[in-house]
Order: sequence, then structure tokens, then C-alpha cells
Amino acid sequence: MLALDDELSQDFMLMQSRQWSSGYTTAVTGYSSELHCPTKTKRDEIMRSNQKTLQFNIHSGVYNKLVDFKLPHCLQYRENGMTSKCNLSSQVVSLKLRQLKLVNSSRVDLSDYVSCYYVKGFKRDLVGVWTYHEYSAALLKSVSFQYSKLTSKSDDLLPSISEAFCSDIVNLPSYKVFDLCGLSTGDQDYILYVANSYSRHKNIAHLAPIDVNEWADQPDDVVRRFEHQEILWSCAWNSFKRRFAIGADRCFYLHDYVSFSDKIELPKGQPHSLDFNSNGNLLYCGLHMGELTCFDLRSDDRVPALTVSLCKNISYIKLLSDEQTIIASGFNNVLLNIDLRTKKIVFQYPNHHSLYKKLAFSLDESLNILCAPGEDNITRLWTLNDGKLLHS
Repeated sequence: MLALDDELSQDFMLMQSRQWSSGYTTAVTGYSSELHCPTKTKRDEIMRSNQKTLQFNIHSGVYNKLVDFKLPHCLQYRENGMTSKCNLSSQVVSLKLRQLKLVNSSRVDLSDYVSCYYVKGFKRDLVGVWTYHEYSAALLKSVSFQYSKLTSKSDDLLPSISEAFCSDIVNLPSYKVFDLCGLSTGDQDYILYVANSYSRHKNIAHLAPIDVNEWADQPDDVVRRFEHQEILWSCAWNSFKRRFAIGADRCFYLHDYVSFSDKIELPKGQPHSLDFNSNGNLLYCGLHMGELTCFDLRSDDRVPALTVSLCKNISYIKLLSDEQTIIASGFNNVLLNIDLRTKKIVFQYPNHHSLYKKLAFSLDESLNILCAPGEDNITRLWTLNDGKLLHS
């Protein structure tokens, strides 16, 4: 049976009953026992049965707690108008995530003195940055996957990973990589990264191919390398305009596919993260001062078209496909869903742990999943649209 455990739950049911009561026309402080409500009749029938109690709290019609979830029962309550579609879908995704299993493991033979501090997934590859603590060097490596073919005798619906391959991209002595992003041109994948030198060398921004020897004799018109005196914080690429941006000290450099294009000053703060919109006309900057700014690159007036104050030390941002929502993470354990139309934080994803490291998160809008690693060595998955913690 259903246990409505507070006055708020009763008020919620009363509000729902007004939809069916034609005689209810005036506002009252209480409710009448003679008020006709179809859900009340159904509730009484369920209470008279000997079913197991399902306890929950209702706040504005959204579940805060769901105990002992079972799919058939959830479908039954949904048919009775007692649960939302969003709650059902998140519970189904949560059940799937609990059944995740290790598909393949691959050992990267590097050194006992090497640790991976940055990983991002691209279209066909994973790219990671390893650091040699003793020698202050950075090593970029890509991991590609080979998938097994499905057969008529196989029960699997999707191909599984049969083998993983690891290859070097570049070795950077006395450098540390601060950010990277990927792009594809035809059948070739590329990586754009920014790295700062521990020595007197200039800081670099490098557009390099993946799975191709960096010393290969075959020329590549896509490869670019830029040197800067300023500290480089971030980078972003837009395939539609074929342009990329490099974030530096209180500015960012805008490059087209051929040459250097423009330098745009920031009013304050360092751009720890950059992201273009789909057509490359807007560039969003997550600043370490805690502000999210947007520049319209079509305008000659180089002032932010949008500024949203968030939190201290924004470390990573990602614009969703609707171009109305941005996901942003910060160094004070925050992972935020932001509405650009209202310039406000919609909600915060719970239990995220990030104090001082730049940790890139990933998301899939079609699956409604957001995945982010934490400094507590725990990877968590939430529903992207409403921030419900699914798995950790």
C-alpha cells in the first residue's frame, strides 16, 4: 500500500484532485471528505490489499527517496499516475549500471614512477597524459580498441572489446600538459594540447596526429605548432569553422586553420576551460575567478556577450547540444548544471569530489548520463537532465 507520511504529500494529492472535481471552485484552507478524487478510490483499494508497503517522500511531485525499487511495481504506480517518466527512466538506467562488468583490461608497460593524471575520450581513441615525477616529463599516449564481431550464435546485442592497443603520441621532457582536445579529419584523428615548460623553453600549443609517428617523413598539412611566452591554460577546437582557441594569461588566442587570427583580452581571470558552440561563432570561457563568460566572435566589440557568476576556480566546462545548458565543474567540489537563458544554476550534481585537480568529465545526451572522476578515486555517474546519482 502507499504510505503518505507527511502533510505535504496530502496537499500534493489534494492539488491533483482538483483536476477531476467540477464542483470545487473556491480556495479553501482544508479539504472536504466529499471531494471526488479517482486516485483516492484507487488508493483505498490498494490499502485494503495485503501488498508490501512502499514508502516514499514527495516534494513538488518528485521522488526524494525510493525504497526497494522493482520494475513491475514501478510500472504499476506509473500507470496509476504516482510516478514520473523521468524517475522510471533513471531507475532503469541505474539498474543497468549496477550490472556493469569488466570487458577488457590492458597493461601499459611504462614505469613504476609514472602516473596518469589526465584522460579524455575521443571519437575512436582514449588519450591519456602520464608524468614522470622524477624527470618532470609528460608522455602522451593513445589507447585504441578492436571490437569483436557479432555472430548469429552470440547473445550479445553490442560488440565487445576484444583487444586494446596503446601507442605513443609525443614525449615532452620538462613539460606538463594542461589541457587537450581532439578532432577528426577524414580517417585521421588529431589531438590539440597545450603544455607549459618547467625550464626556460617556451610554452607550446601543438596540433598533432594520433597513431602516427611524430618524426614521420610524410608531410601533414593539418599539424600545427605554436610557441608562447605566457602560461597556456586551455584549448578548444571547432570543426565547423575549422578554428581553435588557446587560453593564456587573461586572454585567449583565436586561430583559423591557416594562420594566427586574433588575440582577445579577458577582463579578469585565467581561462581554465574553453568550449565553442556548434557553428563556432560563440566561445565560452570558464575562468578561475569563478565566472563563465561568452564571446561573440562575429562582433568587433571584444567584450563578453554573457557573464554568469558561479563559484571559485572553474576547471572544466561543456556546452550541451541545445546550446542553452552548460555543465561546469570547479575546484570546491562542485559540478553544476547552468541555464544560460536565466544565467542561474539549475542544480548541483551531488557527491562530486574535486578540490585542486582539473578532472575532465564526459557525458552522453542520448543516454542521459554524466560521468565524472573524483579526487577520492571514485568515478560517479548521474542522470544528466536532473542530477540523480546513478552509480559510483
